[in-house]
Amino acid sequence: MSRRTDDPEEMAFRRAYVEFREAVNELVDMPDLTLDRLFRFLREGEGTLPQSAREHDFRQLREDEVARVEAAYAAAFGEDVALPPPPTP
Repeated sequence: MSRRTDDPEEMAFRRAYVEFREAVNELVDMPDLTLDRLFRFLREGEGTLPQSAREHDFRQLREDEVARVEAAYAAAFGEDVALPPPPTP
C-alpha cells in the first residue's frame, strides 16, 4: 500500500531521490539495495563518496563514474531540497 503525502519537503525529496536513482542507473548497473547504500554514503558524506566506500563497497566504480555519481547527487539534491536526517543507530 502506498502512502500519499502532501508535505512539499517530502515530495521534493522523493522527486530528487528518483532523479538521482535514474541518473545513476544510466551510468552504471547496480542492484537497488546497492544503490540505496550508495545514496546513504553520499548523504552522510554531504555529496562526496568517502574514500573507504570507494575502496571497499564501490571499488568496481572508476574515478570518472564516481565523479558522475557525485554530480548526479549534487544535481538532484541541490540547495532547495531538504534531506531528512540520516537514521541514528
